[in-house]
Amino acid sequence: MASLPTPRGSYIFDQNSNNIPSPMDMDSTRPFRKRQNQENPGPKFFSSGVQILLKRLTRPDFTKVFRKRTNSNIPVLRTPVYKFLTDEELAIEKENANKRADRLLQMPPVVK
Repeated sequence: MASLPTPRGSYIFDQNSNNIPSPMDMDSTRPFRKRQNQENPGPKFFSSGVQILLKRLTRPDFTKVFRKRTNSNIPVLRTPVYKFLTDEELAIEKENANKRADRLLQMPPVVK
């Protein structure tokens, strides 16, 4: 008598065999639990070198940095200023906008 084929993807394991991984081996949070008792990562995170690297990696999104703000604290709205600029002046204005974005952009704090 022919045996029935097993469905695709089904695996039959012997109950006594050691090839089944234990649930403790599959725990993905286990390496992070060991780090809780170690030193505070805050001072390293807020060091200037790490902050520079994070700003380079994330690249500021200018639409979010310079988004429209609510006028709850401003009694009078400011009118926009339009300028006709040469290519050199435009490059200078873009540099100034990048500097303003760096000042406005802040990395989220580390939670221990």
